[in-house]
Amino acid sequence: MLYVDSIKALSKVLNSLSKTFGKSFTETRLKPKFQAMLNVPDEQYDTLIQSGQSALTKAIVPVFVSGVLSCYNTEDDRKQLATFLQDTIATLAVNHASMDSIQLAFAELHHNPTYHELLLTVLWNGVVDTSARVRIVTANMFTLLSKNIHEGLVSSRIVPALITLAGDEEIMVRIATVPAFGAIIESTTQKEVSNNNVCYYTIC
Repeated sequence: MLYVDSIKALSKVLNSLSKTFGKSFTETRLKPKFQAMLNVPDEQYDTLIQSGQSALTKAIVPVFVSGVLSCYNTEDDRKQLATFLQDTIATLAVNHASMDSIQLAFAELHHNPTYHELLLTVLWNGVVDTSARVRIVTANMFTLLSKNIHEGLVSSRIVPALITLAGDEEIMVRIATVPAFGAIIESTTQKEVSNNNVCYYTIC
């Protein structure tokens, strides 16, 4: 269980620290420390992640994302953030590890509309990933993003991505889209989003 209040508090402290001491401090001191903690030795890669002993499955992930990686908003910063999110999703997914850490990281960023497009781009990369396990996890992540987001993004980005997944050759991927479609139906008010794009979808 990841402690949300503690994560929020620590992230806020790190974010403040980064902004107080500047971008150079963040790049040369904070980021390398977190990257070292998140690094998994090649010979222990599978066992540590699958057993939940890797830092990638711990609270350090949402703290790093919301407290350090999202502190600055340049193009390079956003690219680093997107790459980290995408790589972490893929690593946890293919190793059948707990997704709690990355889901909480997404939830923290989801509070800020500035990052909605970035998060959707990260998930689209998961939609077209060659690993069925990554596509399943991606479908699950859309359930989180389908709420409290501009309906224009729901109709233009989320629903098309889910329809793509709903036509996947793997039945478990198709099944994984059901909660996200349900979340869209519950949270949107545009009839064309729900009726035209969602309700005709079938699993088989």
